[in-house]
Amino acid sequence: MDDPSPPSPPPLSTPEVTPLPSLVLLQLPAALNDALKPAVLGAVVLGIISLLVWLRRRKQESGPATVLFVGAPDSGKTALFSQLSLSTLPATRTSSAPNESHVSLPTQTSKTPSGIALHLVDIPGHPRIRSTTFSDYLPGARGLVFVVEGPGISRTVSQAGEHLHLVLRSLARRVHATSKPAPRLLVAVSKVDLSAKGGAPPAPAPLVARVKAALAAELGRRRAAHRAGAAVEGLGAVVDEKGGVGKGGEDEKEEEDGWGGDGLGGDPKDGFSWEALERDGDVQVDWVGTWVSSNGDEEGVAELKDWLVSL
Repeated sequence: MDDPSPPSPPPLSTPEVTPLPSLVLLQLPAALNDALKPAVLGAVVLGIISLLVWLRRRKQESGPATVLFVGAPDSGKTALFSQLSLSTLPATRTSSAPNESHVSLPTQTSKTPSGIALHLVDIPGHPRIRSTTFSDYLPGARGLVFVVEGPGISRTVSQAGEHLHLVLRSLARRVHATSKPAPRLLVAVSKVDLSAKGGAPPAPAPLVARVKAALAAELGRRRAAHRAGAAVEGLGAVVDEKGGVGKGGEDEKEEEDGWGGDGLGGDPKDGFSWEALERDGDVQVDWVGTWVSSNGDEEGVAELKDWLVSL
């Protein structure tokens, strides 16, 4: 007679998994559970959002360097942007929205055969558009290219000085708020070829020196007027938590900035100097002369390219 078969083992039961928020609240009274559930769930959601923001910032820091092209309308920045992005000079008009381009610039020191990858952003220069757009892109920027027209500087210096002052104040506030170093700043003097006479090749150095002196005088004038309590175009702009000029408009009042109290560095009683700005603001300001060409010649953007590669 065969031995009876051993009894079958009881079926295995799958353990029930308790969600994390419920596990936290298991041992609490029901009334307290109901009160704390929204707070715990909110903390979990906030943690997830914070993680996503951190991952995005890490991606920006490890990805292509973002460079913003800023300047007054008709300064020539969109032409420079197009020359770098397309290696040609299409017809341009005043920008009403940011233009973006991803480029790769060759360099002998690059470890990658394709060169240095860059994310270029052309910020519109119109006062009603530039403020919010600049605020949106500034946190991820590694470099700023401030474009100012060279040959017409005596006519445009007031407008260029106002725009540059707003940029410097935004950088000062961002450095103060985040304790991160300011992006590198390049002042690109455009249309240098228009100052050449008699078919001579463009000579950037004299025009760059002229623009540098004119902007210093204009920033000094704005500082003196502001100290005296006079109304100064563009001052009083709202600077938001991103470090950019906020959405409240460029004529609203706000507290004093860093870098001398107005974003210009040094002691306000001593006027303005580029040396004081670089010292107190710990910001590097570089200068180049530029021009664009419709025949594919990139001599006019060669120094600009070298600066971009050095970021």
